[in-house]
Amino acid sequence: MTGEHSSKQYDMDLETIRSKVLLMGGLVESHFHDAMSCFRTGNVEQAEAVILSDLEVNRLEVSLDDMCSHLIVKRQPAANDLRTVVATGKVITDLERIGDESTKIALLLVMRMPANIIWPCSAATKLCACSHMA
Repeated sequence: MTGEHSSKQYDMDLETIRSKVLLMGGLVESHFHDAMSCFRTGNVEQAEAVILSDLEVNRLEVSLDDMCSHLIVKRQPAANDLRTVVATGKVITDLERIGDESTKIALLLVMRMPANIIWPCSAATKLCACSHMA
């Protein structure tokens, strides 16, 4: 996250948090693209996988939030380090929300398929086109 500190354990804690945030970001990005793909293709099995995998995103969010809280309590970071840890907490929350929205997209597909509801082609196309902007 930032430069070297006198405590190697502190640096390792910061690196662990950074690595897990990157892992969570990649997972959320993958879920979003999978949700949009299954919405576009009507793949219910893929939508169900997206819904189930949201549990891992939620676990990561809780774990990372706990790690950030413990880091603040144990190490009492100041200035840049404190701002970095607090900003990381906000990023974690935002990533979890994006994961939840991806799950909602997948749920839309799962809920509409049994009823054979057909989305207007133009609406689905516009939604999928917007996903590429993210």
